[in-house]
Amino acid sequence: MTHRRKSFSGFSLLELLTVLTIISVFMGLLFPIGEKFVSKSRRVADATHLRQLALAYLDYISEDENNFQKFNYVKSSYDWANLLAQSGHINDPHMYVAQQDPELARVQEIPLQIVTDSNTEPWIHNAAFRKLPISWIFITGIPRNAPLHTTPLAYSRGLKISTGRWDENSVYGTQGGFVVFLDGHVKFFSSLQNRLIDYKTGQATGDIQRAVPEFAHAYDVRGRVW
Repeated sequence: MTHRRKSFSGFSLLELLTVLTIISVFMGLLFPIGEKFVSKSRRVADATHLRQLALAYLDYISEDENNFQKFNYVKSSYDWANLLAQSGHINDPHMYVAQQDPELARVQEIPLQIVTDSNTEPWIHNAAFRKLPISWIFITGIPRNAPLHTTPLAYSRGLKISTGRWDENSVYGTQGGFVVFLDGHVKFFSSLQNRLIDYKTGQATGDIQRAVPEFAHAYDVRGRVW
């Protein structure tokens, strides 16, 4: 009687190590791609929010001359946001924070509203909103007849006016930042050098202050920036 030995097939230790090495190499290649894709998706969302804010602002000031004048009395970017919220245009705090803003690490929770209705008081400002690190700096004092396509309304926090670049502590680090214009179009710049239009001369400039009227001012969460 002939007995056949059963043969067992399987991976040797060398083969297993080879497979694991190949997998790790692929993971090393795919991870940066996935991380870059997520980062790009977040920026797209940020740009969409900035566009909506600009269009809401334009719609609000076009309703009434008094609405336009109200923005001349803001003292911070929180005040800027409160005006749009009270008007019923945008009351979502998420619109004011970039998804990859490093300052968000110190925020436990983003509130649901900027202001709330009340029977005893027309509007109640949400105290939690004033603790958010707003990612955008807003410009006020822009005339209603300013060129829509070339006049900036807001830009990403961390811009160095003297160099036209964003520093390492900005929303997107030294990669750059967004500028949203009055007509609602949004651009991401690594540098503003010769990318803006001087408000008075119509020539190229990298100074965002020169892209708006001399009497315009910019505000962040702490107050006036320039």
